[in-house]
Amino acid sequence: MAAKNKHFASYGHECELTSTREELPMYRTGANLWEQIKNSFQRSIMADDQNLKALRYLRSQKNIETERLRHLRYKYMIHPFSEVRQRWETFMVFVFVCIYIIIPLDLACFNFPLQHNVSELLGWRLMRMCVDLVLLTDVVINFFTGYWDATRQRVVMNPGKVATFVKTSYRFLLRRVRIC
Repeated sequence: MAAKNKHFASYGHECELTSTREELPMYRTGANLWEQIKNSFQRSIMADDQNLKALRYLRSQKNIETERLRHLRYKYMIHPFSEVRQRWETFMVFVFVCIYIIIPLDLACFNFPLQHNVSELLGWRLMRMCVDLVLLTDVVINFFTGYWDATRQRVVMNPGKVATFVKTSYRFLLRRVRIC
């Protein structure tokens, strides 16, 4: 039994499906270097069968393979259960930890005019600008990432629907911030 099917075997399911990876264009071998880079990128933004969220929500190897085939219609969208999305979320955890350290230090130590060396202030401002740039990048990446629709029990990858979903979720958050 393959390692990826052990999770489903714990529920009493013996998967006998053959892999359809050879059918997917991004898994073809023998291409030139540029095609290999594109294929590697495409694989990294597709649903990953090792992702715990994919195993939880999609529930079977066949559904994961079907989701990969469906993803081919939206080549530049990032699947919410992909390796890239998982790594980005992990990176963002570290960014938020930095924010929770930088902002209080900045307010407590460097918010007073001309009491410190200008180079220290410049370093802190540069660091805050870099953090702000990463947060802006996160917003942009959210517009290119599908989402799990709990009511329909499927991943939405349509760019228009994703943009509407992200805009309404950010609008909701901004309203809550304004109220507080």
